[in-house]
Order: sequence, then C-alpha cells, then structure tokens
Amino acid sequence: MKTFIYCIERIETGKKYIGQHRGDIEDNYWGSGRAITSAIKKYGVDSFKKYVLEYCDEDEVNAIEQRYIAQ
Repeated sequence: MKTFIYCIERIETGKKYIGQHRGDIEDNYWGSGRAITSAIKKYGVDSFKKYVLEYCDEDEVNAIEQRYIAQ
C-alpha cells in the first residue's frame, strides 16, 4: 500500500478537499472529514473527481498535506 495526498474536487464549482490516505486511489475511500462527507451525501459521488497529488513516505505525509492545504 502506498501513502499519498489526494484531492477531491466538486466538478461544478471547483471546490477542493485535500487529504491523505494509505491505500489505493481506487479503493472507494472518499475522505472522512465532515465537510467532504456532507458534500458527497448532498451532491452524490458522481459530482466529484478524485486524484492523487503526490505519493510520499509516511513520515512526511502530514507536512506535505499541510503544504497543499496552505496553497
């Protein structure tokens, strides 16, 4: 399994959610934060696209995630 930073983007608005995950991009994980889970429940998973921003070592993942969020 790989550790990576991902982005989930609402297609209609371009709003982005950044997170980290250890696993596979295709494993049906769509985040655990309140904002993203509420948005997916409201608009449906087909309203979003998910992609990897960067693969990273587990000891660096928190710092890299924070860098993407700050951008």
